[in-house]
Amino acid sequence: MSRPNFWTADRLDDAWYALADGAKTEDVAASLGVTVRALTSALHKYGCSIYSARVHYRKKRLERVLELRKAGLPYRQIAEAMGKQEADVWRLANGRAR
Repeated sequence: MSRPNFWTADRLDDAWYALADGAKTEDVAASLGVTVRALTSALHKYGCSIYSARVHYRKKRLERVLELRKAGLPYRQIAEAMGKQEADVWRLANGRAR
């Protein structure tokens, strides 16, 4: 009898979406009880990557900044709402993000 697979599709989906929502890799790995290396390896085998999750997160963050700017909020209020610095929000809104 074989051991059940730890990395189910649901578990990997949950991990990827947590990363895409901005969670730290170390925190996601710890919540699953695995190492960061095991998590990245499993995501790679699944066809995903931490990089793609981070890109998804950055796109969502940019969309949120642009939405709030369109609503008329100043950079300072957007920064406070997102937990970022005002200069970071300005760079995002003006296409100069690092």
